[in-house]
Amino acid sequence: MLKILVVDKWDNPCASRLHKLHIRRREERGEERREEVNYAFQKLTLVNGLIVTGGGETTGLYYEVIDFIFKIVMSKNDDVDHFPLLGICLGFELLTMIVSEDRNILEPFDAANHASTLHFRDGIDLKKTLFQRRGSDEVYIFYGGRA
Repeated sequence: MLKILVVDKWDNPCASRLHKLHIRRREERGEERREEVNYAFQKLTLVNGLIVTGGGETTGLYYEVIDFIFKIVMSKNDDVDHFPLLGICLGFELLTMIVSEDRNILEPFDAANHASTLHFRDGIDLKKTLFQRRGSDEVYIFYGGRA
């Protein structure tokens, strides 16, 4: 049975049925790094998978705890104890920084007012994709494609 730990900075209610580690709440209570790392290690012993959500910080307690957890996950995987790890959105960016050992790996980019076009392959059946709620013509127009 897969038991997932969600490392969440913001106390996300969507993860209510999963094991959770809320860095922000503990950080606001003034817990020291050593206590936080011990807490994270205890949580890791209860699960066999990890999801890292939000983040986007390159310093501070959240980064340090994720870095610590990542090293444990890598050690488990090196020891052939398969331990899946999924970084979502800023969590993926944070893991990228940790893996590259470069906190400045991400380039700044302002995406405001920069529409991009989605090019669908000819013959794609949108009913089998996340765009299934919209009609084909509407999706193509919305994403700047053909109508």
